Amino acid sequence: MDQNRTPLADELKKYKDSGRLSMHIPGHKGRSGSSKYDVLSEVIDNSTLSYDITEIAGFDDFHEPEGIILEAQQLAAETFGAEETYFLTNGTTSGIMAAIAACAGEGDLVLAARDCHKSVTRGLILSGAQPVYIKPHIDGETLLSAGISALDVKSAFEKNPDIKALVLTHPSYYGTYSDLGEIAEIAHSYGAVVIADEAHGGHLAFAGQEDIPSAMNAGADIAIQSTHKMPGSLTQSSMLHIQGSLVDREKLRYFISFMTSTSPSYLLMASLDAVRHRMAMEGQQLWQNVVKFTTAAADAIDKIPGIKVVKEFSDGNGVRKSLERCRLLISAIECGLSGSQLADMLFEEYLIDVEFSDDIYCLAVMGANSQEHDLAALKGALRYISNHYFSAEGNVEAQVSDSADTGDDRFSCCVNSQNNKSRVLSLESKCVVSPRKAVSAPKTLKTIYNCAGMISAREIAVYPPGIPCIQPGEVFTKEIVTFIIDEIEKGTHIHGLSHRKDGDADVWEAAVLLEK
Repeated sequence: MDQNRTPLADELKKYKDSGRLSMHIPGHKGRSGSSKYDVLSEVIDNSTLSYDITEIAGFDDFHEPEGIILEAQQLAAETFGAEETYFLTNGTTSGIMAAIAACAGEGDLVLAARDCHKSVTRGLILSGAQPVYIKPHIDGETLLSAGISALDVKSAFEKNPDIKALVLTHPSYYGTYSDLGEIAEIAHSYGAVVIADEAHGGHLAFAGQEDIPSAMNAGADIAIQSTHKMPGSLTQSSMLHIQGSLVDREKLRYFISFMTSTSPSYLLMASLDAVRHRMAMEGQQLWQNVVKFTTAAADAIDKIPGIKVVKEFSDGNGVRKSLERCRLLISAIECGLSGSQLADMLFEEYLIDVEFSDDIYCLAVMGANSQEHDLAALKGALRYISNHYFSAEGNVEAQVSDSADTGDDRFSCCVNSQNNKSRVLSLESKCVVSPRKAVSAPKTLKTIYNCAGMISAREIAVYPPGIPCIQPGEVFTKEIVTFIIDEIEKGTHIHGLSHRKDGDADVWEAAVLLEK
């Protein structure tokens, strides 16, 4: 196909320049209002508003595309190495839910890592499928979730040969990953569909990172990418890619449509079309350059006293792997600073906004428009922080936990201060009711202190990254309750709890089933 075409973006530009009079929705009519109360025009200028249209003549039909939307999707499929591609205007979450619903029905088994995103839980609720969870390996040196092993996948299929689909995150928020190629071969030998949550990997087809190929290249049947996260389309725009014969494509199309508004955003779709064009024209050169200057920055930052950049992790087989190299996972534990404290400092004092932080790490993520000088500013800020907080004598005990031997002296002071993700993965629970039945059953609210032994009617997740510590249908254990209370006391943002005031006191409640 002619990858230099941008059918959706071009048609929108023509429309903007046509001078046509809008007698259709949306109500802003592509221009600013004259009222002093029209704050929208202060946030979004007329040029942008004029591109925000609905499905009028000449602009195809998202739900039954035959024209420019179909062509734009076909161009994207060719660029990203898929047989078919669908544009998503409700984020990767909608694509994951649609994929699970298309591949597994009521009572069917779906295999997933225990640290899957909460969108997987929602897909299980939508489909009525029953989860089979695998606990990922925790790298003892970095305390990161290091993916699931092929041996554990094989064992799960041997015990449950009727598993219909496997859902795997590729890569994780932190840049770790499983051996997707080997895992896909095992799943396919049992006739199961492999669904890759590739929200953080939309760039992998172009980045030239041998350790971590794109999901399509690794053999996944469906890959859902948050194109906005790395390649740089507008927020909430994503792509779903398909290949192979295992997927019921008509059913998948139905559920994609099911999950999408009948008024899809042309701004979002045009941004996907435009980014696809850029990736087709210069994707490899662009991303290999980002990898190059990010790797150089990682090396330089790692030499700053008291600052460490994680570059590698060990998987469940003890194999050393490179972290996905378009992100910087930074620790200032030796400076006596948690990841969250470091992120707050960068935000408040240096005007640097990072993606995410936890007890140990601060995560900086690159994108298609990242520049080398951005990282120079980050390096400078970290040098200032090191100069102020690092002590060669290592007197950081006041702000981090007691030391213990982890095999890496630079991390010895943080082993008991595990980040909340690795602590989540140490929790055990039993699924006694399917997620769909759990959210549909009669329920009540209980204060979190009194939930041990109850069955959860909601997923409860530390956010970001949105990894549930308990799923709908699972039993609250004392350990899970303690974990949630600890996170509340630390001020962690948690999804899935109800909050109310009782006088001056904060009361946190969880939805639980009325009957055990």
